[in-house]
Amino acid sequence: MYTAMRKGMEGTVKKKSAVLGRDADFKKTSPLSRLPGYLTVQFVRFSVGVAPDSGETVARKILKDVKYTMKLDMYEFCTTELQQKLSPMRTKFKEQEEKKMAQKAKLIAEGKLLGPKLAGAAAIAKKDENVEYEPFQFEDDVGSNNSGYYELAAVLTHKGRSSSSGPTSWVALKNGEWAKLDETRLLRTEDQY
Repeated sequence: MYTAMRKGMEGTVKKKSAVLGRDADFKKTSPLSRLPGYLTVQFVRFSVGVAPDSGETVARKILKDVKYTMKLDMYEFCTTELQQKLSPMRTKFKEQEEKKMAQKAKLIAEGKLLGPKLAGAAAIAKKDENVEYEPFQFEDDVGSNNSGYYELAAVLTHKGRSSSSGPTSWVALKNGEWAKLDETRLLRTEDQY
């Protein structure tokens, strides 16, 4: 996914070079100068082609498997100026993550945390109603993201080869479960997609 995003932000532009006195290829990069509060990433899954037998224009599904990460870090895609603005909140995230790891190590040492099935997981994952959250946006930019970190909230895909049939979506619920919605059903699942 990161590779595809990187490729989408780079390109080649042909321009007249005053130094060379001819057209030359220039590498163009387009780093992000602002991150939205919610980031939508779209991968084109259909290409348009002509059916050999009828000559009609048809959409063909690209069958290559695409992997999504549960967490996305957009820091490397940002301008230097935005990276500097993101740094303070990223430091807070890192400190919080180190606290969680220390707490987890303590539970392991006490024998309360065993393998992937966590005996003391409730102590780590338990949500405290009195928790105060840091703002996720810059004070002077409503609707922005001030860390560069995103969590996967939903996925929309198609089952089958047709662009007009089989839309399926998965939406993350607050308790770690996912809701799977297709054309006819809504299912709750613990699977992560």
